Amino acid sequence: MRNIGGSVGIALVTTLLIQRSQYHQATLVSHITVWDPQTRVRLAKWASHFATQGSDSFTAQRRAMAMLYRETVTQAQLMAYPDDFWLLALLFAAVPLLLPFMRRIRLSAAPGGGRRLPRRVRTSPTKSREGASKDGEIAARAPRRVQSPLRKRWRDVSRERRQKGAGKKKTGARSVERPPMRASCV
Repeated sequence: MRNIGGSVGIALVTTLLIQRSQYHQATLVSHITVWDPQTRVRLAKWASHFATQGSDSFTAQRRAMAMLYRETVTQAQLMAYPDDFWLLALLFAAVPLLLPFMRRIRLSAAPGGGRRLPRRVRTSPTKSREGASKDGEIAARAPRRVQSPLRKRWRDVSRERRQKGAGKKKTGARSVERPPMRASCV
């Protein structure tokens, strides 16, 4: 369910970003005309830049127009992001208002739902985790965890170390030989 919600949210935000970018691009393009002095200065600047790089005047003019279009698209996309931000802010502000209408999900051992521990019948007289048991007792058992190979290896090594240390006689503090310390030059 969480993955579906994330996918829908990403699709909604991306769609709004594209639509608002197109809206802002149309608004910006309507203000760019050949007769506008700022547009003429910008086109002349870009055309001279491309002419100094070795383009002929026709190609330099076309590349200048392409750069002007590219700047317009960049500005439109930049203007679309705050629109997306405000939509997300409104959604996050509206969610707490919807919380009282949502129902609470409780994990319980109720017959209709919830999580139940598996049950098994004990056939030998052993002690359960809860205390003493009898033959044929029904005891709740927690599901076993799957252990990783590293954890199994660590368990086996620690078991071996305990078994080796069980036969030794412990006497006082353990003496550990350390190598002599070297003088260091700082």
